[in-house]
Amino acid sequence: MKKKSLTYILILVVAVVWFQVFSRIKGTWFGEEVIENDNVRITNVMVPLPKDTFAINASYRDPFQGADYKVEVKDSIDQKDKISANNFKPIPKPVYWPKIKYYGLVKKTESTKPLAIVNVDGIQLMLRKGEEIFGDIKLTYISRDSIIVLNKKEKRMFWR
Repeated sequence: MKKKSLTYILILVVAVVWFQVFSRIKGTWFGEEVIENDNVRITNVMVPLPKDTFAINASYRDPFQGADYKVEVKDSIDQKDKISANNFKPIPKPVYWPKIKYYGLVKKTESTKPLAIVNVDGIQLMLRKGEEIFGDIKLTYISRDSIIVLNKKEKRMFWR
């Protein structure tokens, strides 16, 4: 009786160890799906900086000619190089783009206007060319493998 209980305990320990091994292998091969956030757009802004000016005191003897070397010093900052508030342009606010997925198109044989099957923020819609959704998102082009969507004067293409 003593040996049977020890055997059952050891079988349980081995099962727990193998469960850990297989769960780690599964996590490595079939990792969790990464959700991409297309709503955030980071733009690089180039800010003009003033020129770094300095003067070198080169009052040493020229080793080849034997005479003293003289340097003419100009005014280090010109008027056109000065930075003013007029040089800066305001940074436009980024346009909010909802998550859009394009699934394909449906077209009758007699019709020339296909229907695009589109998922916008989890809402599945069937749209024709030129239709607007949410007031500011407009479908401008439909093909078999892609669509073009206009959102506040900014265009993006979505593929199947």
